[in-house]
Amino acid sequence: MSPELATQLVSAQFPKLVEDPTVSLVGEGWDNWVYAVGRWLFRFPRRRVAIPLIQREIAVLPHLATRVPLPIPNPLWVGKPSDAYPYPFFGYAPVPGSPVASQSLSLTDRVRSAAPLASFLKGLHQLSPEFGEASGAGPPTLGRLDLGVRLPRFYRWLEDAKRLGLVSDETPFLCEARRIEGCGATLDEACVVHGDLNFKNVLIDGTGVLSGVIDWGDCHVGLPATDFLFPIGFLPASGQKIFRDAYGPIDQQAWQMGRFLAMFVNLIVLVSAHSFGHTQDMQEARWELGNILSIDPVTL
Repeated sequence: MSPELATQLVSAQFPKLVEDPTVSLVGEGWDNWVYAVGRWLFRFPRRRVAIPLIQREIAVLPHLATRVPLPIPNPLWVGKPSDAYPYPFFGYAPVPGSPVASQSLSLTDRVRSAAPLASFLKGLHQLSPEFGEASGAGPPTLGRLDLGVRLPRFYRWLEDAKRLGLVSDETPFLCEARRIEGCGATLDEACVVHGDLNFKNVLIDGTGVLSGVIDWGDCHVGLPATDFLFPIGFLPASGQKIFRDAYGPIDQQAWQMGRFLAMFVNLIVLVSAHSFGHTQDMQEARWELGNILSIDPVTL
């Protein structure tokens, strides 16, 4: 993908959008590129495995846009595969805010996002499995709560982090893993979940408050514990208490599973960001790992 190809693809299918465009790359992840085309953002899959994810976003996001209390991408322009580019893509109005890792957030800033985050997840998790299935969310496909899959991978990422000097003492991580080994899969009621709610997919406004949520390719009908990883990593203890009071009753087993997922995902981000030289992501992942390990979940 390049600015020239992005311009070519959008102009071929949506000529009115590019009469006098400014086209630039604004972000790229493991699965997608995001290009600004004029005042719109366009999301392009960068590998074949991301096709089902982009198709899920195209199907689900229009149904969610009016049902969650924060801005999210809403596909207004849906591009079809062509000889020039074999994958579907879509365009949407920018979601306000900037990535968490790009800002120097104080503890007070983080706590200010606790109530908006609880409102957002409570609204999302109130959507029924029937609504999710009718909207195209579908069942989980990545086994995020399957400990038979996750624990071996967690140990491998932890070993990588230790080998690279990113983790000096693996003991607290191993203790956390042992704590989760007794958790079962039936933690709470199924609902619509974001599925990949880590700090890379959350936007913060100029006052340091949660302002939008992006990257919905893993949205599915699953368990709320899947989405607790972000509040557990991002919020200090006082913020987690505010979050839990505002969200409503949360099963302690589900919260513990969320802690494990928060550690697992932040380990992945830490090692990956180190490989790519993404200093800001490394700093946030390291902060969130330290934050998780500093909080006793039983006292919340």
